[in-house]
Amino acid sequence: MMIANDVHFKCDECGAIHSRGSLASGNTFGAQLFCDGKTIYPHLPEFPAITTCKRCSKNFWLDQHTKYVLTGDENEPIYASDFLSLKEYTNVFKDKEYRKDMDELFLRSRMLWKFHDPYRYEGSDVSFLREQPEYVSNLERLIELYAADETPPEILMVAEFHRYLGQFAQAIALIEPLLESEVEFFAKILWKRNQQADACVFRLSEY
Repeated sequence: MMIANDVHFKCDECGAIHSRGSLASGNTFGAQLFCDGKTIYPHLPEFPAITTCKRCSKNFWLDQHTKYVLTGDENEPIYASDFLSLKEYTNVFKDKEYRKDMDELFLRSRMLWKFHDPYRYEGSDVSFLREQPEYVSNLERLIELYAADETPPEILMVAEFHRYLGQFAQAIALIEPLLESEVEFFAKILWKRNQQADACVFRLSEY
């Protein structure tokens, strides 16, 4: 892994400059895949794609539309771009600060991972998270977004979202036709978890 220079972006609301790291090169060795779809690459870190402005508190995307090249004449602070907090994700969805379904899917997946991150390495039961309305509504919307694509990997993810909601019968009904498909390895693991009414988040594989 080789770290490259920071890249910079301007808030499209107030013009405050924010920086974000970048990579010159990386690799996927030692990647860890988790049941909620998150993959952690030790040598390929993820950088924020959207952040909350440190000056005006507006959420803005770090992309070609907001990219900024330093001139050297800047007389203002440069803020570090942070990943969104759970509260900031909620605000993004409330204000619909995304442009298309793929953006929403990207954000909602990462909101789910944010909920699960404190528990994933312990393989903990996350059923208590159902007490938080934002967790439940996020999963319900993820089910809607994924259900539009009926390929085996997407169907398996929909089953996973049902499992986190405690809807084990619905999950089993989706998984059983996949037990002899291209996702058979994962389907068998998740089928067993649903049979046990298990709502843990856990590591599926390492490669």
